[in-house]
Amino acid sequence: MQVGDHVRIHTTGTSVFSIIEIDEAAGKAIVESVTDAPGKYPGRLT
Repeated sequence: MQVGDHVRIHTTGTSVFSIIEIDEAAGKAIVESVTDAPGKYPGRLT
């Protein structure tokens, strides 16, 4: 995975997210929904 890739959080997930930042050393990534929605904001995944 690379910054800018579109991913689903789970194999059966319906929402698509864009990878904003990856911290491989910490094993974390920041993703943001590709769908415009009220209150849309980036979130951290571990």
